[in-house]
Amino acid sequence: MRRTAILIFTLVFWWASPVSTWGQSKNKPREATVEGTEVVVVEDWMSQKYAEALALRKARENAIGNEFGWIINGKTHTRVDQTVEYNEYSLNQVKGFWVKTLKENWESGTDRIKIPGTLNKYREVRWVKCTVKGKAKEMIEPPVEFEAKPLRCKDAAHCVTDEFKNDDDFYLRFVSPVDGYLAVYLELENSVQALLPYEGIEESFLQVEKDKEYILFSQPHEPNYFMYTDLPVEIDVLTIIFSKTPFDKPILRDANDDAFETETAELPKETDKTRFYKWITKLRSLKNDTQVKEILITIKNEAND
Repeated sequence: MRRTAILIFTLVFWWASPVSTWGQSKNKPREATVEGTEVVVVEDWMSQKYAEALALRKARENAIGNEFGWIINGKTHTRVDQTVEYNEYSLNQVKGFWVKTLKENWESGTDRIKIPGTLNKYREVRWVKCTVKGKAKEMIEPPVEFEAKPLRCKDAAHCVTDEFKNDDDFYLRFVSPVDGYLAVYLELENSVQALLPYEGIEESFLQVEKDKEYILFSQPHEPNYFMYTDLPVEIDVLTIIFSKTPFDKPILRDANDDAFETETAELPKETDKTRFYKWITKLRSLKNDTQVKEILITIKNEAND
């Protein structure tokens, strides 16, 4: 079995039940200039990069949702760190998608806040604020309620996780209620890796059957992906693309990281981020049945503890 290295960074966001209805209009999707803001508290367990990535995505989400409406409200759950509970953000699905950024504005600072469950105990917290303005386009088809969950082992019942460490295996559970076509990409800091399609797949996608559970990257003919970072903690964006009709992939190239590759490990093919987002924006603009789900993932390098 080939063993292929990928660079990932993690936090998964779960989806609740649909809260909106879809009209029957067959008009051309509307495009609008939108603006949104989000403030994220940089908790002790967060890196600055993670907080900024979350603030940007939430600001875009707010801008799109306020203009076109919301599909699904994300759940908020808690993370226990010693004796303090922190609320973790989750992403919502909105009835539109981001086309182009026109302007970003960032602010940061610190505040003194009361510790929950105490009478007179306070702590200093850092925060980042993102205000983003851009072009967004309306979605006119209701989304397919597919499931996509990262795993650190092949057991989907016990290995769903949003936290990985160096050398952890990476799999993806996928189930769709309809037949369709699937692709999976990983956004790194400076590039985007193609996890699916991988080497040996002639098409730009994997054709999937309705109601069939897939544990991707677990078969002998598939690459065996594992997590790696040389930083203490890193965050990346796992992008799952699903459509009821076939689509073309972006132009891919061999990864330019000879120092990392070994006789037993290699990097997936990749594309640059600008090309990737131009491709995905064009794909969604031309194909109304295309869905994109983003999952933030973190990887921890315990050797740097």
